[in-house]
Amino acid sequence: MRAFNPELAIASDAGTGWDGFVATPTLPSTPPVTPSPVVAQLGPAHEAQFLDLQLGLDNASRVARFGHAVGDASIIACGKATLSTAAFIAGVFVDGTLRGVVEVFEGSGGVYKIALAVHQDWRRRGFGLALLTAAREWAQQSGVTTLRLVMSRSNWPIRNLAQKVGARFDLSLDEIRADIPVAKRHCSLAAAHLEEIYT
Repeated sequence: MRAFNPELAIASDAGTGWDGFVATPTLPSTPPVTPSPVVAQLGPAHEAQFLDLQLGLDNASRVARFGHAVGDASIIACGKATLSTAAFIAGVFVDGTLRGVVEVFEGSGGVYKIALAVHQDWRRRGFGLALLTAAREWAQQSGVTTLRLVMSRSNWPIRNLAQKVGARFDLSLDEIRADIPVAKRHCSLAAAHLEEIYT
């Protein structure tokens, strides 16, 4: 007796009177190919895409991004202000469509505040980490020493992301501040070698 193999399509040859099985392999379906994301700095020319992303966020995502429930009019006003006042904005694009954004705002004492938003349909693909990496690279080049994420206690995805990059957490009543250190730029190997020679 033949063993049943679920990976094979089973067919019978009734036309010949043969009652055996003819096994024909089925080809596995190929998973859809997700285009590679592209992270790029945003500016005023990206206003329409920036606002479309923010307006497309569901209610929970809006609360996570803005700290409270906000309507479309508030998002539009805040989005336009952000494009002109943020120190740095980067977005992650898939097939030319903006799917996530990081915004960096000037703070005091070398600490800059950041906000992250990734469309709910595009999460768990590494976009948050890619955006945070872009913000850290900008901060490093700009002499910023710390990036600060402010989040609610229940925002576990952002807490986990901050923990991945070595953030120091400060808990207060209903929010968490996660201070992410920015590595100082290192001198080139040649400069380091010259420094060793002359010291």
